[in-house]
Amino acid sequence: MSAMAEPFSNDQRTLDRLFDHAIAPKLKGLERDRQAARADRRRRWLTGIGGTLAAMGASSLFGLASGWTPGGHLQSALILTVLGVFGVFAWASLASEEYQDKICKMLVDPLIELEGFERYERSPSVSLDRYENLSIIGTSSSRDLEDLIAGTYRNCRFELFEATLERKSGKNSTTTVFEGQLMQISMPLHIKGSVIITYDYGSWLNSIGGWFRSGTRVEIPHAAFEKDYEVYAEHPEEALKLITPGFVQNFLRLRQLLGSEKITAAFKGDHFYMGVNDGKKIMEKVSINTPAEELRATFHEVADEIAIVHRIIDQLHEPVTTS
Repeated sequence: MSAMAEPFSNDQRTLDRLFDHAIAPKLKGLERDRQAARADRRRRWLTGIGGTLAAMGASSLFGLASGWTPGGHLQSALILTVLGVFGVFAWASLASEEYQDKICKMLVDPLIELEGFERYERSPSVSLDRYENLSIIGTSSSRDLEDLIAGTYRNCRFELFEATLERKSGKNSTTTVFEGQLMQISMPLHIKGSVIITYDYGSWLNSIGGWFRSGTRVEIPHAAFEKDYEVYAEHPEEALKLITPGFVQNFLRLRQLLGSEKITAAFKGDHFYMGVNDGKKIMEKVSINTPAEELRATFHEVADEIAIVHRIIDQLHEPVTTS
């Protein structure tokens, strides 16, 4: 395969026509919903803060009547205040989340139908064990998964979703270990063992990371690729069969399209796995503060992200068609 086919969703005129047909007629209603959600959020804040202040006042009167010591009363008041603020924040955030969920579904559903894909899940339940075992992501103590799109393209089934993974780094602090996109794609072939493509973090960190990876280091005869990435394989001949000059060119081109070098990937059995740790979450741009008239630009960005799946699957067919 000499070049990757352009996905249908990458046709800007098609996207504009789809937006005008499926979404534009609903914009006025969406703006009314947005303003109503903002008003509901303000109401929840005012009601919640008022309730917290009332509870604090009642606690103070009870404390005085019960003869609490000043220190003990202050500690109880602080605990009640903190719990109250967190509770109010969570309650008020529900108004924003409900609106955001509605808008995300409205933006993605027409694209799913356009591409003939199967489903969209705003809050998916996905196992990350395989991604961890293949060193695409590190271990995490908390996980936030969003916006899964699943379907079939060129007879390859795929799942694409966004993830934010955090790990406790101290008693009261956490570190974000991954924020970006994760995907798995079925392949038109089956390999022995695993082949892992990892970002080159420097010799010292690579040496530490190598302790946790299966397989041996495989040199790829491509200077630009070797500069930023390392390949490990349980069966080196499988890596050389997969990481062809055509695959490398497509991989580096994909890196430019994604705008991120921090890409990790792996082949295992008849699946390809990939993580893009770029800190981007497209749907976060859709919020209760985004005027409905600005949704067209976001619609195009969502289409561009979905189109990445086409390009990746096109490059997975390259080893099969290249002699």
